[in-house]
Amino acid sequence: NGVLVISSPLATGNIVNPFHKHELTREEFEGLLKQVFNDVQILFHKTKLHNETLTENLYGICTKGGL
Repeated sequence: NGVLVISSPLATGNIVNPFHKHELTREEFEGLLKQVFNDVQILFHKTKLHNETLTENLYGICTKGGL
């Protein structure tokens, strides 16, 4: 048993980032994780970068069984 902590940029539709092949919505991100993990918690975080760009990210905290 263990814990997976994983992040993904949030798909906002506002900014096209050439380094991201695909950005996930919260529902897509959570759905993918729930295909594998029994317990999935989703957190959200906004960060302002040095060039004033606002980024929005999803974080998944996942386990398959109890710890």
